[in-house]
This record gives sequence, structure tokens and C-alpha cells, in this order.
Amino acid sequence: MSPKIIQRNSAVSVAEQVRIVLGSEIEAGAFSDGRLPSEADLCARFGVSRITLRRALSELESQGLVTRRQG
Repeated sequence: MSPKIIQRNSAVSVAEQVRIVLGSEIEAGAFSDGRLPSEADLCARFGVSRITLRRALSELESQGLVTRRQG
């Protein structure tokens, strides 16, 4: 997976940009083992805070694209 550039000065929120990128990668089958990288890894990849990432993941969960589990 190539790194995606998040535009901070965009009209689209950073969390929404992360959601769009992750959602499209999930739908394309980029995570063949069915698991996303850890929150820490995703935060580092996108250069975002944990709360921003969690907002994106919450939206993906509400769309039925991910299921979140603790641990």
C-alpha cells in the first residue's frame, strides 16, 4: 500500500479523508488477512491523532466495513 497524502487545508475533514482512503482500500481487498493494522500504525501512516483515526474507524464501523474489538 502506498502512503496516502492527507490534505490539512482541504474542505474535507482529516477524519473523512482517512475514512475514504481506508474504506476504498478495504473494498479493494488490500487487507487480505481481514485485519487492519493497529491504531498506532495507522496513526503513523496517515500522520493523524488517535482521536481522528477513531472518528474515521467509527464511521467505517457504522457503514459495516469494519468490526472493532478491544485488544
